[in-house]
Amino acid sequence: MERIEQFLSVEDGLRLRYCTLGTGADVVVIPGACWLNVDWEPLLPGRMLVFYDSRGRGGSDTVTDQTKLGLRLEVQDLEALRQHLGLHPFCLIGWAYLAAVVAHYTRACPEHVSRLLLIGALPLQRSLYTAKKEPEAATLRARAAARVDSAAEKQLKKMRQAGVPARDPMRYCRAYNRVYLPQRLGDPTAITRMRNDPCSFPNEWPENVQAFFRVLFSDFGNWNWRRDMAHISTPTLVIHGIEDTLRLAASQDWAATLQNARLLVMDGVGHFPWLDAPDRFFVAADQFLGGHWPIDAESAALGLF
Repeated sequence: MERIEQFLSVEDGLRLRYCTLGTGADVVVIPGACWLNVDWEPLLPGRMLVFYDSRGRGGSDTVTDQTKLGLRLEVQDLEALRQHLGLHPFCLIGWAYLAAVVAHYTRACPEHVSRLLLIGALPLQRSLYTAKKEPEAATLRARAAARVDSAAEKQLKKMRQAGVPARDPMRYCRAYNRVYLPQRLGDPTAITRMRNDPCSFPNEWPENVQAFFRVLFSDFGNWNWRRDMAHISTPTLVIHGIEDTLRLAASQDWAATLQNARLLVMDGVGHFPWLDAPDRFFVAADQFLGGHWPIDAESAALGLF
């Protein structure tokens, strides 16, 4: 599949890496290129997919000035990309913390977004993210821990002791992901379906990702976005994997707060539903992006959750 990879310079001088796939009439914009652009090719027929890496992530410029990271800037970057490509209207997809980014963009620029798909979304409220004492949260953490290969984890420790992270950070990153990504999957062996290689980008090496999120969560503060998100009337599908380490209540909160949203709960899958259950995931995503609710998507307005 031909990928046209380019860079966009945004207002403060940073460059964002983006790539386009396909030439279909329907346009879908998806942040998180380095994690998704290869694995999400099944969405291509009839569409043009625009993947990009956020500032400080993937193949976009590394950010050394912490004042140049934050939710407001990520929303501005998405609008800069839209203007640069002349997109209107388009569908928008956000996974994990990027779900919050695309939702805030939709709140700010609803006229440009025709449909919104949120997957494993960061909770609307910090309290739902940090409720570690809740029984459900404890159960999810225990399940996640059980998916880690203890022998591989010990080998990873030996790599750290031998100085591999400094000497060969790409190799260490790949080993790190093989050990710890399976805890976010319903089936740990599904990691073998992953074709994207985020570790080819220094921004995605473990210590750099951890530093990025320390700054980003500092920017979020003690967040509660429910009042702002309640203004969104764009058709929105919220997908939640029941084996995700994020609580179901967080996705229910998104679906209940937005005006025209439905929740699709997927059994047996975690934070990467396209790896755990690619057939089910891409069928549901394709239906929604094509203008139809998946048959199992539930609506808060109908009192289904």
